Amino acid sequence: MSDSIPACISLCPDGIGIRDHQGYRLLPRARTKEPPLPDLEGITAAYCIYLPIEELLVRHFNLPLQHTRFLDAHMLAQELADIAGIEPEDWWLSWHATSHEQGVSGLVFALPQTYKQHMQHHEPWQSAPWILIDVWARLNHLLPPDAHDTAVIDTDAEGVFFGFYQNGGWRGMRRLNANMQDADIGQQITQDIILSLHAMGFDSEQHHICGNIASGMQHDAWAEHTDITVSDTLQPRHIKTLKLPQPDKQNHTLNLRHGSWSAKRKVRIPKAWQRSAYLALAVTLLWLGSLAVENHRLQSRIHTMNDEIIRAFHRGLPEQTVIIDAMAQLRQAAQGSTGSRKASASSTLNIISQVFQKYPWHMQELRISDKEVVMAGKVDKLEQLNQISTALQEALGRDVKITDTDLQGNEVRFRMRWS
Repeated sequence: MSDSIPACISLCPDGIGIRDHQGYRLLPRARTKEPPLPDLEGITAAYCIYLPIEELLVRHFNLPLQHTRFLDAHMLAQELADIAGIEPEDWWLSWHATSHEQGVSGLVFALPQTYKQHMQHHEPWQSAPWILIDVWARLNHLLPPDAHDTAVIDTDAEGVFFGFYQNGGWRGMRRLNANMQDADIGQQITQDIILSLHAMGFDSEQHHICGNIASGMQHDAWAEHTDITVSDTLQPRHIKTLKLPQPDKQNHTLNLRHGSWSAKRKVRIPKAWQRSAYLALAVTLLWLGSLAVENHRLQSRIHTMNDEIIRAFHRGLPEQTVIIDAMAQLRQAAQGSTGSRKASASSTLNIISQVFQKYPWHMQELRISDKEVVMAGKVDKLEQLNQISTALQEALGRDVKITDTDLQGNEVRFRMRWS
């Protein structure tokens, strides 16, 4: 191997597999009940690190959402708490989801918070731009480009990766560890795989199977599938994983290297308090800008309403000249009338003015007589027209009838009357 090959590391339950310019090698790893992450000190700086599926919590989820953008970590944490009984704050989540007619489904991988904290404080982990999951990388590498309803099997000397792909996403992924060189173990492993695949939704009579198996795993369930290869010699787990193509953004949709502990860059990442200050400043500027736009819009609407009131004034009092306030002058003209008509007109104008201030519209006509009031104008939508009618009806205590409506473009012309 040349020095140009990036150094990659594959963590296994019992060892640390390394691929670099020296070739492939396996370093021992301490076996404990809860295996900690190794520090990787003294190991060549890693370009890519594969985590073993055994050290992560993996679950399939199906949620009644319209799109994957509505999915977040809090929602998935609660789902995991319900189906796996975990404490959400103890885990850090990554997931891959797809949308379909029934909602959103996919796989969520839960990483212990202790692992995340370890990665944040140890340089080899912090420097690696790619932190992947071995089962995800291995099975996606074997998945055909046009796959649909497909089970994928990938066998190495220490066990088998397998999963079921359907509707554009994975329904499940698992790992079974065993000595695959032992011919007597093959049939039992095969039975366990078939049962697990059926639990994921796989149907051996209808769905496709691809991948590779050991010679002792041959079974009627995949005897007719030509995309399965059988081998008598199997490579160790770490070598087969480290032989995967170099990761890239297009083919690896599930890179654990993201968030606040992303790979180091030449650009300095602001401190937490600085990011909060910048965010607060940006929000303030955005709020001030929106406030200025809203103020300008309201000023324009006031000018427009004044013009409409003046036009309505001229139609109602063609022989008078607007001096200062058209609405006040209309009220004064109404008060100059005699008897009950004077009080009624003044009250009607007050009510119209109050409703106008709450639900403004484009006034085109206002006729007040002894028998009835006729008003015409324009609004932006029918909902606004209903609000005006309801408000007038409640304030007047009378039945306000919408006698005519006409939808023109984005405007609704209307005429209403009451007696």
